[in-house]
Amino acid sequence: MEDALVGAVRRVLTHLRNPRRPSDLSLETWPGLGSLQAVNAFVRTEIDAMAGSASPVDQEAAEILRLYYLGRSTGHDVTAHRVHLSRATYFRRLDYGIRCLAEAVRALDVVEG
Repeated sequence: MEDALVGAVRRVLTHLRNPRRPSDLSLETWPGLGSLQAVNAFVRTEIDAMAGSASPVDQEAAEILRLYYLGRSTGHDVTAHRVHLSRATYFRRLDYGIRCLAEAVRALDVVEG
């Protein structure tokens, strides 16, 4: 079962580049980041931090998040091919990256609260 925050992060990521995002897209789970621009900057900073990690898993997750959510997404299959991962590994890394972003959002809440 997916954590509610992970689901919220996934939903915001899906609509990050969409200027006509749903009006019910809530940023309440992103403490201190009241605008989509602030969330976008936060996500980019966190992805850059993951990309700079010594862990290959973090680096792969960062590349997937960058390509799929911040770049011109052509779909999961093409993105998996571009990063030279099997579909199973690709989806594990994608999920891992989203969970890492959710943990960073939780850390924001601790700092804010």
